Amino acid sequence: FSFQIDDSGSLIRIKAALFVVHTSS
Repeated sequence: FSFQIDDSGSLIRIKAALFVVHTSS
């Protein structure tokens, strides 16, 4: 996953959310 987001906090939350979605599906 590659995102261009200045806010590192949001980037971490997005990657974490995607990780959870992929692992739970």
